[in-house]
Order: sequence, then structure tokens, then C-alpha cells
Amino acid sequence: MSVTRLHNRFAMLLLLPLLLPAAAWAQPETQMPTTVDQWENVIRQVEQADGQPRDPSMMMTGMLIEAFKQTFPDLPANLKRKIRQGQTLSNAEVNELGSAMDRAFAEQVASQMGVPADQLEGGFEQIERGSEDERSIQSFVKAMASRVSGSDGQGGAAADGGGPVDPPEKAQQRWEDFVHYARVARPELAAGSGRKLLQIDLEAAALMRIIERSPYAEDYQQDLRRMRQMEGEIAEVAASVGEAIERAQLALARDPERIAEAIRKLNEGTRPRIHATRRLKEAGQYAVPQMLEVIAGTGGWEEALRSLVVETLVQMGRPVVVPLAESLRVLSPVDQQTVARILARVGYPVAMPYLKTLLESGELSSDVRGVVKRAYEEIADPSDTPADADAAQLWYMLGEDYYAGRSSLILEPEAEFNLRWRIDSGGELVYQQIPTPIYEEVMAMQSAKRALELHGGLSRSLSLWIAANFRRANDLPEGVRDPSYGERMRSPRYYATLAGPSHLEPVVARALNAKDTPLLLDALKA
Repeated sequence: MSVTRLHNRFAMLLLLPLLLPAAAWAQPETQMPTTVDQWENVIRQVEQADGQPRDPSMMMTGMLIEAFKQTFPDLPANLKRKIRQGQTLSNAEVNELGSAMDRAFAEQVASQMGVPADQLEGGFEQIERGSEDERSIQSFVKAMASRVSGSDGQGGAAADGGGPVDPPEKAQQRWEDFVHYARVARPELAAGSGRKLLQIDLEAAALMRIIERSPYAEDYQQDLRRMRQMEGEIAEVAASVGEAIERAQLALARDPERIAEAIRKLNEGTRPRIHATRRLKEAGQYAVPQMLEVIAGTGGWEEALRSLVVETLVQMGRPVVVPLAESLRVLSPVDQQTVARILARVGYPVAMPYLKTLLESGELSSDVRGVVKRAYEEIADPSDTPADADAAQLWYMLGEDYYAGRSSLILEPEAEFNLRWRIDSGGELVYQQIPTPIYEEVMAMQSAKRALELHGGLSRSLSLWIAANFRRANDLPEGVRDPSYGERMRSPRYYATLAGPSHLEPVVARALNAKDTPLLLDALKA
């Protein structure tokens, strides 16, 4: 049910037209506030009336406030935390809150009408993503955040209506009941267990331990998919549980201790190896620095892990290519051969400029050169890369691909950040979190710069760098910092002006072809 209809439905249920002047309800749909400031103003008016507002709309707002306060203590811990912190809710969370408030509203109305609450439930309609109703309830929740902060204690868990319980122990049973009841076609009991699970404030590691130790560890994703397709409340609860698990997985996947634990388990037998490999795939590129330690024989790792790590990196595929390729120039000759073979087996073309740069360095022994050359050829053969392309040309081509936004080059297009890998001054492989809206431009600039370092006369690389720098500045969200652009760097226009007209003409042509008006204006001003 929409916020507006949620607001007005209860006026009818309370039979207010019999109690108040009919003219007060002449409009069937009351205009609901859609901003935080508007809601703050309305809520303050209700509060100043000491719970006795005379205006019918204010009376309904008062009931909305009471429904929210009544609902809040029973919400899942992660949802309460987001509300307290004033964060924007997902559409699923908006609907979860709206459904809960609908029930609370029904209880209020039922108590005043003297009828059972279940006679008034069942009217909730899903709030559409991006709709005015969603904006309204998002703003209402943010306006209410300070009014519910700390209102239910620590959120730890009087989850069953009794005293405090041991969250991990209780959560284990709730998770297993949740899946079990769904499997035996008792969706109402499954939904109840799922709600109780969400009410426990669990850290990511604790939640994932519960899932991994349960008898349903292998098939729980399939179970959740089935539940989402069921009718009734179970579908909403399953969606919320699934989102909580995804958040926990993301947080844990990048934890260095968990990555180290997964690497050790590769050598503990077939079943632990399967689980460990899955964990490392979830960690993706974040696992590469520690896995390189195993390959290099540093960090105190067992020698027996080396071959297992190599095979796992191959299985991990595309996400590990850039950090592995970036590390080539600081590895020992033996390790350079190992990594080159891994890159060849993965076969992702983005490794080609890295391998070609190493081949052209003139610092390789014949053994290493032979392995690196074969790796390059194995990757290049299926591609359309010109046979005579040198490293500078390959870097330029990669920069153009980044600038064009080739989807395969961005591992997490929906994430807030993507990673730029580099070797720091101490020779260590490190990463920077680059805001995703400018990631393509930053990587295009990096590739163009490397092309220029190898071939200073490659004019088109400088033009690409200028265009990418302009677009990077245009696309950078307000208030967001680009860590790749050093404090001593000057404005994009400074470098464009310094480069001169011969390098700016291709930028103008690029802007015209792409109908990129901001880039065109930047280039013309320069």
C-alpha cells in the first residue's frame, strides 16, 4: 500500500467522517511530504500539539508516528542500525518497514474500533522503486531517526519475548528452522524463524559461521531462491535474509585473516579445499597479495601450498589478472615464469601490455624470456591484436578500451569503488579504491601514461590522457576524492593548454564523435 493510501486508509477505518466535519476530508488523497524538511515540520507540529492535534491530517500523521515507534523495536538489527544512522534504505527494506507499519496501524485502529486486528490486515501494496511514495517514506524515516535512537536498548535480543539470549547459539537454531520449515512446506513457520534470525544483531563473521556449520550449507542459495518464489510473507523474509547474507559475504570476503585461513585450508583435503576455493573466488583480487606470498615463498607459508595456490589462481580467472600482471616487474625470475604461465592459462587479453613491457625490458634471462614470450603468444593468438604491436601500442589500445567503457574491464560496475593496482615505493603490490564513476577514466589515463613512458612520440596517447583527464574531472561526484590524482597535480585544463593545439585537435574530434558536450567545451577553452 502506498504511503498516501496507508495514511488515508485509516481515516476511513476510524469512521472519522462521522466524528469530524465532512469538509475536512473532501480530498480523498492527502498530499504527503516528500522531503526530510517537510516531514520535520509536520512531525514538530504533531509533537507541539501534545498528542492532541485537531487537524485530521495531523491526526493521521500522529498515528503514522506511533506506528513507526511501535514497529521499530521489532525490526531486524541491520535495518534498525541503518535507520538510526540516517542511511537510505533499499526498496526491499522500505517495503519491509511499510508492511510492519501497516500491521501496527491495523492494531491501533482495531483497538479503537473494538474489532480483531486481523480483520484489518492484508491491505499492504508493494511500494515501487523510485516512486514518490518511496521518496516520502525514505524522508519520513530520516526525520524520525533521531527520535528512535537508542529506543530499544542495544538491540541484542529479547527476541522471543523473554530475557537476553546467546545470539550465536540462538541464531544457529533460527537459521536451521528457517530452512527446515521452508523445505517441509510450512512457510508461515519459516517466515517466523527468519524474522527472529534477522532480529539478532550478528557480525558478518558470526552469520557466515552459522550458515557454513549448518546441514544446509551446500544448498542454502537454492533454498532462498525457492522461498522468494513462494506466496506470502516468506518471500519478503527470504529476500531480507538473502540481502543480509550478501552483505556479510562482501565484508568477509576481503578480510585478510579469512583469506589466510582459506589459503591454509587448500592443503587440508578435498572437501576443505572446495570450501576454501569458493572463499578465495569470493575474495577475488583482494586475495592476490597473500597468494603471491605463497608463490614467492615469503610470509612463512608451507611449500606444499604453492602448487595449490597456482591452480586456485587459474580457477579464479579474470579478477586476478591485473594484480598478477602488475606484480610481474618486481617478482624474482622464477616467480615471473610462474605468474606468466598463470596469465597464459587464464587467457585474458588485458595481461598483454604487461607481458610485452617485460619482454621489451631487456633484463630477462633466456629461460624467463622464453616463458613470457610463449605466454604472450598464447593470449595474443585468439585476439585481433596486430602481430607487430609493441608495448606502447598495446598500452594505448588498452587505454582506448578503458575510455570506451568496455564492460569486461570493470569487475564491479555496481560497486561504489573499483581497484587500481600499483607497485608502491617499497616494491609492494597495493591498491587504491577508485570511485566507480571515474574508474574508466583513471585507468585510461594510467594506460596512456605508460604508453608515453615507453614511446614519448606517441602523440595520440597524450591526446587520450588529456581527454580522459577532462572527463574524469567532469564525472567525479561532488564531495568525492580521487586518490589517484595527487595533491601536486594541476587542473586538467593546465595540462591541456601545455600540450598545445596539435594534441587538442584529436580531443575536439573525439568529443564531436561522441557528442560529449562538456569535453568539447573543455577542449575549446584550452
